Amino acid sequence: MLFDQAPGKVMADPLRLTEMPMPALAAGIPAAVLAHRPDLKAAEMRLRSTLEDENSTRASYYPSLSLTSSLGTSSTHLVRLLENPVATLGADLALPFVQWNQARLNTQIAEAATEQAVVEFRQTLYEALQDVENALSARTHYLQQETALRRSFTLAKTAEQMAETRYRAGETGVQDWLDQQQTRRTADLALAKNRYNQLQNMMTLYQALGGDPSTDADQE
Repeated sequence: MLFDQAPGKVMADPLRLTEMPMPALAAGIPAAVLAHRPDLKAAEMRLRSTLEDENSTRASYYPSLSLTSSLGTSSTHLVRLLENPVATLGADLALPFVQWNQARLNTQIAEAATEQAVVEFRQTLYEALQDVENALSARTHYLQQETALRRSFTLAKTAEQMAETRYRAGETGVQDWLDQQQTRRTADLALAKNRYNQLQNMMTLYQALGGDPSTDADQE
């Protein structure tokens, strides 16, 4: 059930974790995908319940910005938004369908309840954007770390081969070769741990986005 396949079916395990292809992350993922998050969906429904106009499109609830850049990192728009959240959440995320001087509030609900629902939605949206930015920043860090670790692994492997050649030629003792083998194994382990961290980070990113980022948020 966990792997969505028949019991007893053998999965094709990769020979090396570091050779597994990383899931691709599309550029220009819209902020509207955050509508899939359960916390934002609940905040949105609470806000909708306080408004008489139920025909507001879901796109009106979210800023029209991209979360990711062409490199799969945080977009400049997302970074700038989070640099000054108070001003942004009060201006750019003013929720265009909520105009206090024109909004037709449900007669059974006080205006204070609507104001509170808007504040809660903005706060939840900000926290969701922060979660996404944190995951994207960690993704960038792990990718940069992988480049350095791969270079270290390549150098360690070359040094091991040279040590083996010198040993077999009788120029050095076996200890030097054994030391280089250990160095190569350590570099290999660090590279595998980095790949594991990248996969864990992708799961964190999917969770922050509310699911599959390739699926656009439902429009109502």
